Amino acid sequence: APCFPYGLIDPIEKLGALAEKKKLWLHVDACVGGYIAPFVRMNGGDVPPFDFEVPGVLSMSADLHKYGYCAKGASTVLFRSEELRSHMIFDCADWPGGRMVTPTLAGTRPGGAIAAAWAVMNFLGEEGYRAKHRQVTNAREAVEAGVARLGFRVLGRPQLGIVSFTHDEVDPFAVWGKLFERGWFTSLTTEPKGLHLMLSPFHESVTGTYLSDLEWALGEVKAGNEGKKREARYS
Repeated sequence: APCFPYGLIDPIEKLGALAEKKKLWLHVDACVGGYIAPFVRMNGGDVPPFDFEVPGVLSMSADLHKYGYCAKGASTVLFRSEELRSHMIFDCADWPGGRMVTPTLAGTRPGGAIAAAWAVMNFLGEEGYRAKHRQVTNAREAVEAGVARLGFRVLGRPQLGIVSFTHDEVDPFAVWGKLFERGWFTSLTTEPKGLHLMLSPFHESVTGTYLSDLEWALGEVKAGNEGKKREARYS
């Protein structure tokens, strides 16, 4: 929630119903979306149920270093209840050092990243996250509209900060190669071939530049000027 390649949220409600029926543990990987989706919803975004709102969801993971805007080294795993959380705790008494209990398998962890994450989250607060994620979704919507005008096809209906798009007439990898010449080092998808963006608040201010360079790159490829080196590398 969402998947990284396309930024699309799986049908968690249906998976939750299936998990309840089969008495299975359903874990939601919300590492990318866990700290953006709730605030996009608060801003009026159409975000489907994906978390503990779905009865069948028993645990979730959400990375603070992505849309939580914290430094790497502190992440979160969330459980529906304290009883379920107890399964994660490592408790071992069968060794000469006495009983060893840690909340995770990693017994030694630096506290600096955790303290920094706590500071960032308290500094931003609900309103700060809502404001930043409004910038992210504004950037995504601008990119979606812009690439559509250029003849690209957005893959699915992304609702958060990731968008991927392909072109049915030219090789997207060749377009990527031309964009690289303009200083854009972005990601790709392979099935289908496409351009991939994971957007941040800053990108709202440069979407116009990106779309202008994308139009140039597309024109170069259509004119056969993608360059032999790039063509050989990605063919």
